[in-house]
Amino acid sequence: MTRFPLTTEGVAAFCAKVYKYDDSRLQSTAGEAAADPRAFLASRFELLVEQLEFIRGLDAAFMQIFGWGLATALLGRMPISYRPVVDILKEGQKNAYAMITSQLRGHCSGTSITVEGRLAFLFGFGTRSSAQSLSLT
Repeated sequence: MTRFPLTTEGVAAFCAKVYKYDDSRLQSTAGEAAADPRAFLASRFELLVEQLEFIRGLDAAFMQIFGWGLATALLGRMPISYRPVVDILKEGQKNAYAMITSQLRGHCSGTSITVEGRLAFLFGFGTRSSAQSLSLT
């Protein structure tokens, strides 16, 4: 399985590949994300030790919400972006945080799934110069 760099470009390349899947394969992929989001991220993205340790340390309930959100975004073929969020941390500050904001609308009709809205997961770790976020919009 191809692992993508956890960068803006790497996440875009991941989406470009996955969103070409047929519905059945995409549903299977989304199911993997919902079932074990930690393993899903680790198997599809090149994570630094610091990033992997941070994700392993996140609360199980938070990761379950993240996994369901990621699965929803995948099923709806929503844009997923990844970007640094250095403005959240003060210079030199070390911090770790996780935050979810969401506003989603979904509709299923027969075999058609429509998802609209915005879902943002902010994972902050490291120092101000290395803080990062994953946003599903």
